[in-house]
Amino acid sequence: MRDQLIAAHGHEGEFQRRQDQLKAAVSLSQPFDDDGIAEYRLRLDPEGKEVLEAILGPLSAPRPTPDCADLRSCDQRRGEALVQIYRRAAAAGTCAPAPKAALWVTVNLADLQTGAGAGTTLGGQLLGIETIRRIACDAMIIPAVMGTGAEILDVGRAKRLFTGGLLAALRLRDKGCTIPDCTAPAAWANAHHLIHWVHGGPTSLLNGALICPRHHTIAHQRGWTATATATAAEVTWHL
Repeated sequence: MRDQLIAAHGHEGEFQRRQDQLKAAVSLSQPFDDDGIAEYRLRLDPEGKEVLEAILGPLSAPRPTPDCADLRSCDQRRGEALVQIYRRAAAAGTCAPAPKAALWVTVNLADLQTGAGAGTTLGGQLLGIETIRRIACDAMIIPAVMGTGAEILDVGRAKRLFTGGLLAALRLRDKGCTIPDCTAPAAWANAHHLIHWVHGGPTSLLNGALICPRHHTIAHQRGWTATATATAAEVTWHL
């Protein structure tokens, strides 16, 4: 209830600032061995939790067969699913990542354009507007038209941004994170709209740049802008 009140009636940007501060508390402890089992303590901010749950959900579903029931506990299935995620990431190496899990967020278009308020995930978690806009840079976007009684009137096609040849072109041009002095390689970077799509920015090579997850967060928090030039084949950040 507190988060809902702050998102709806707090000072401009207050809810987003509170969520950004939670990132400082994200942590994964060193393993503690207990009878051959390694025990970790994982702490995630709301965005990290929703992303992890979106991936864990399908992978941790029970897998019964006609001849054998799935007797694993929920915790065991989730633990094994997490290891499976790591195995897939390690196997992919520097190759293009697998399609991202779909993270469903309901948000008012006016709020998305102005940066006010918050959006809500399927699980009821509130996310700040800049967090949603950053996720949307290279995520699956599924527009839904809602009626006055909150009934769903129409759901648009999923539209994936910066994929295929365009993503390959960004990687060839930028080689890695485009923030000055950052050495993150292209395989670690996200595709970022220089003019955000919600403000009419096109999905094009001149309106895109590779940026590592850490700097991607900071760019949205601080409103960093950049320009890309076709002739010099480079991105210039105005920090």
